[in-house]
Amino acid sequence: MKLKQQTQLFIFISLIILSFATSCKKEDNSMDVVITAKLMKDTTQRVAGAHVFMSQGDVSVEGYTDNSGVFKYTAELPIVLNVVVTKDTLKGLGSVSIGEYLEPAHKTVYLK
Repeated sequence: MKLKQQTQLFIFISLIILSFATSCKKEDNSMDVVITAKLMKDTTQRVAGAHVFMSQGDVSVEGYTDNSGVFKYTAELPIVLNVVVTKDTLKGLGSVSIGEYLEPAHKTVYLK
């Protein structure tokens, strides 16, 4: 009889632990980064196809702006990245703080 009670107690405790373990969700700490490339001489004109390079220490990200002059990236950790945007002979520099206030980071880089 005692063995049966111990088995039932073990099963009950296991079910409780299992329910707590499966109900815990991992927090999503990813943050969106949006870089917009614009011309310095005409700030209403966006630059499509510009090369975007962001880096800081061992972290680096690169890609190209889309047809609307926007480059999007999802970062997994808070960091401040240096941003270099180039297109032909045009170049723009800046930095973007990712993870500040846990909101998407938007940065406009002006090329001249």
